[in-house]
Parts: sequence; structure tokens; C-alpha cells
Amino acid sequence: MTNNNLSVVDAINLSSIELLVPLIDKYPVLKNILNNSKSKNPSDDWDYFMTAAGSGIVLISSETYKGEHNEVKSRASEIYKDIHRAIEDFIAFMNKNKATDKLIPPTIGLWVLWNIKQEEPSYDEMKELAPVIGNLLIKIISDWKSSRS
Repeated sequence: MTNNNLSVVDAINLSSIELLVPLIDKYPVLKNILNNSKSKNPSDDWDYFMTAAGSGIVLISSETYKGEHNEVKSRASEIYKDIHRAIEDFIAFMNKNKATDKLIPPTIGLWVLWNIKQEEPSYDEMKELAPVIGNLLIKIISDWKSSRS
């Protein structure tokens, strides 16, 4: 996503939607998680929790420009009216699980997986998918910021 008219929240949301099928193809364990989710719409949950986590990543980082955090909160709430609760939960999870730089991506991914699955992921699910999901979100945000400069 490098469309300069998109907000970072739009880039996160749209990229998450676009990348789900390729990720399922590459990581069959993700398909298994979605198929066995307690949710009625696990792919919608994927979009929602990826957007919440990505928005949360931006909000726990220093603002790149004045008003960035307010824009993120506002746009995320326009896409999903109740997302502020999920973003707050993500931020609390990240603060509670103070991760070293190396563990930040897996911690981000763990939060997403746990929410999609609606229960704690297995060790193997966490090991295989959590770092991938966390690094993916970090890359989407980084690519968006790079496209703005």
C-alpha cells in the first residue's frame, strides 16, 4: 500500500484484508485457526484485530507529525466504531508484556492470534505465526511512513 491519500489506518486495514489469503496459503496453521475460531466471522476478526494492533503500534510510538495520534484514533473509529476498546486492550497488553526489541513482533502477533482464536494460541501457533504477524504490521506502518517522506 503506497497510496499517498490513504491514512496509516487505511493502509493497515486494506493491507490486512489483501494479505489474508496469501498468508493462509503460506501458513496453513492460520487457516486452521480461522476455521476453528469460536467467531462467526473469523476473517472479519482478522481485519479488525490487525487494524486495532496496527493502530496501537502507531499510538505507542512517538508521533511522526503533530496530530498523528488523534488522526489514528479518529480514522480507526470511523472504520470500526468500537475499535477504541481493542486498541486500548492492545496497548495494555504490550505494556504488561514489556518486550525487548527482538520480542516486540511476536508479542504483537500473539495479541492478534489470541483475539482471533478467542483463546490462548498453542505454542506451535505462536511460534510459527506470531512473529510473522507482528513483523507484517510493523512493515506496513514503516512502508506507509516511508511513502510519506
